[in-house]
Amino acid sequence: MVRKASVPDISFLTQPALSAGPNLFAASVGEGETPLALALTALADNPFQPRDQIDPGALAELASVIAAQGFQGVLVARPHPQQAATYQLAFGHRRREAARLAGLSTLPVLVRDLTNEEMVEIAITENIQREDLSPWMEARTYGLMDQELGYTHEQIATAVGKKRGYVENRLRLLRAPADVQALVADKPDTLRAVANLIKVADPAERAPLIAGLRDGTLRTDDLPGMVAEIAGRTTESAPADQGRRGGPPDRALALDPAAARPPARVGQGKLTNAIRTLTTYRRQAALRQEISLAEFTLLSELRTLVESLYESYAPHELP
Repeated sequence: MVRKASVPDISFLTQPALSAGPNLFAASVGEGETPLALALTALADNPFQPRDQIDPGALAELASVIAAQGFQGVLVARPHPQQAATYQLAFGHRRREAARLAGLSTLPVLVRDLTNEEMVEIAITENIQREDLSPWMEARTYGLMDQELGYTHEQIATAVGKKRGYVENRLRLLRAPADVQALVADKPDTLRAVANLIKVADPAERAPLIAGLRDGTLRTDDLPGMVAEIAGRTTESAPADQGRRGGPPDRALALDPAAARPPARVGQGKLTNAIRTLTTYRRQAALRQEISLAEFTLLSELRTLVESLYESYAPHELP
């Protein structure tokens, strides 16, 4: 996509009079337009929609209203660019799911030819003023403005009425590993921890920190010292020649897997941390009876890590 030289005018986003109520995106039927009754199964998501979770309680409440009063207004969608007889919703994902819950099988939809840029702008407008927007959803929304519309961080801050540091703290979350993203998605109050967690490159080293933040045994303010300790251990276990100035590590050492791997004590420690994290996530997912895509990605990565470490060290006893 061609990036814009100047930011589009979306100053209306910050106008206090603008309400994020159910009629904000109610489409007006233009001359010559006729809504189509489209099957819910034919209505795919807006591919640029940053919101990936819907509050079950709010969804059930809206479903009961739709069941009692019928579906109000019409939605807007565009023909799916890759799938015949399928459409991508421009907005209204929550209303579609509520209608499904209420037992409806079709919805009134205006089909329009919308560009990717228009789909992005609609997705941003639909989400940016919601009071329940979490840091993770904010991050994804600001990421769209950055990557798809070409906004600078300063322009994003101006458009949404926030300070630049506020915006950059959330954009940092997009660059964080999947386990850190999953933590903030589940516990929004851990956003401040991201700056420290991303300094720990090893997922097995991050795992106990994340687990502690999840269960409340660790505070964000505890992290700087713990991260510094981890960095010190990593430096101590690194091959001596990696600390020399100028030139790469010894080539023979780099090509020798037996020499390159960390000592057994370090490897077994990483394995123990990874297994504990897997156990914690499994228990949490069982309690919630659901798991996010970010958590699934983390679990897959940790499983691969455990298999690799166990094959290398195969400890007889784990602490």
